[in-house]
Amino acid sequence: MKILNKLLTLITTASVLLMTACGGEAAINTESEVSSDSPVTPYSVECYNVGKGDSFLITTDSSAVLVDTGYKENGDDIVEDIKNKGIKKLDMLIISHFDKDHVGGAAKVVKHIPIDRVLTPYQVKDSKRTEKFYENMQNAEINDETLTEDTTIELDGLTYDFYPAEKTSYSDKASNNSSLAVRVTNGKISMLFTGDAETERLAELTKKNLKSTILKVPYHGHMQDGLAEFLKSVHPSYSVITSSIDEPESTTVLAMLKKISCENYLTRNGKVVFNITDTAAVTQVTE
Repeated sequence: MKILNKLLTLITTASVLLMTACGGEAAINTESEVSSDSPVTPYSVECYNVGKGDSFLITTDSSAVLVDTGYKENGDDIVEDIKNKGIKKLDMLIISHFDKDHVGGAAKVVKHIPIDRVLTPYQVKDSKRTEKFYENMQNAEINDETLTEDTTIELDGLTYDFYPAEKTSYSDKASNNSSLAVRVTNGKISMLFTGDAETERLAELTKKNLKSTILKVPYHGHMQDGLAEFLKSVHPSYSVITSSIDEPESTTVLAMLKKISCENYLTRNGKVVFNITDTAAVTQVTE
């Protein structure tokens, strides 16, 4: 019923849019510097190893945001890790899109951790995992916020800029191309999360010139048309790819990142942690 209500709401929204057209730590790598004298809020981004899935925990001293939740089987581990860090609640849960490797663990997260806000894209996939996610949100008395236009949220010294899909339909891979992108920044160092954006969605994001220090490479590092132009527009110093041994990243994409002098990390080699102040330092926990 929750999904049906959401779909009815999205039909109206679509009309409006159409009208408006666990191991040892590896060595810390070279830091990325940005010159400015203004104070910044330190934050960290933990990129979980959830196979060919996405899940990222963004924390400051007094806020916590989760971007995606991996597969269903990752839910318990993510909840345990968050609680072990002493985090009592999430300020935001952001779902980039509703594929099983991004929303799979969300039902567990919603059930076991209090959440202030849940932000989602307009494209919803009717599945058991999505149904359970909405059921648990209803039980927790949480309503998701469906983003249909560029939105900025300020939270504890960080700026979250959201970039939802610009179309209500795509000729191919509708779920991936509806991915909700978000860039988080403390005014000096930024990280861009792109979900599984494919060619049509990449073209939208490229036009926005979302230059960022760190990039979550789209769609698990698969090669696709328009990726070179997108990478050039973002021009990251660091990147992370969420891939698995069974479904590895493209060697062509790795070469493209090297060509633009971008240091890349693979979550399949262990959790990647970015510790950010006015510089960015990277640690990888081998497993």
